[in-house]
Amino acid sequence: MELTRARPWLFASAAILAVHLVVSFAVPAGYATAAFGNLLQSALLTVLLVLTVLNAKVTHSQTGLFWASMSLAAALWLAATLAWTWVEVVRAQKVSLTFGADVLFFLHVVPIMAA
Repeated sequence: MELTRARPWLFASAAILAVHLVVSFAVPAGYATAAFGNLLQSALLTVLLVLTVLNAKVTHSQTGLFWASMSLAAALWLAATLAWTWVEVVRAQKVSLTFGADVLFFLHVVPIMAA
């Protein structure tokens, strides 16, 4: 990717990192920081899923299979994160040590290795 095309992405990445650092250090630990972290991660994973699906659609043969596999991994990761976010943010409860959706965090690596 050319530097001129990468600049907006680099700027957006730096801005997200800066906001995350400010919130992490300025806001006391508690519900607000947990909600911010969970929602930010869910938003970033949603962007990842959309981009991998778009790449899978526009490519062909083995490259398409690679992006389809990466899309599956992103979908599993997003599903686990959304379940975690639902419990912590919407229901305002602590996530238990035996949280069932944690299996998806483990399984999302399988399509990445297959790719």
